Amino acid sequence: IGQQVVVCGFGVPGDTVTVTLVGATRSEPASGIVQENRTWSVMLAASPPEGGLYRLEAVASLDGFESFETLRSVILGTFVPALDEPAPGRWVS
Repeated sequence: IGQQVVVCGFGVPGDTVTVTLVGATRSEPASGIVQENRTWSVMLAASPPEGGLYRLEAVASLDGFESFETLRSVILGTFVPALDEPAPGRWVS
């Protein structure tokens, strides 16, 4: 995944799903509400110091009850692509 990723899934309408990048030191959890069609999605922005192996954790909650966390292993790529062709100001066909 990149430094920004959209995480989505299915759940019980009305639940709040919170997604966290486990192991990242500067990642804020992102939350979203499960819609009537049972889908949810959140954008997670991560800025750990380096790429590597992390875990995405999703937990659904409602009225003080929390689901067992769902974990997925992910590899975070922190590289930024470099475009060196065409050269700045040079038009190509």
